[in-house]
Amino acid sequence: MVEIEGVTIEACGGTHVKNTGEIKGITITKLQNKGKSNRRMYFTLED
Repeated sequence: MVEIEGVTIEACGGTHVKNTGEIKGITITKLQNKGKSNRRMYFTLED
């Protein structure tokens, strides 16, 4: 997670795992196409 205090908290855009199944505690809730090469991902985190 990357936080810009008072502005945003976002998931890091870099790939740091071999498979997204390795990430525990995150659920992808929605994916949107935002142009030819851009995507937006909405997710929730477990406590």
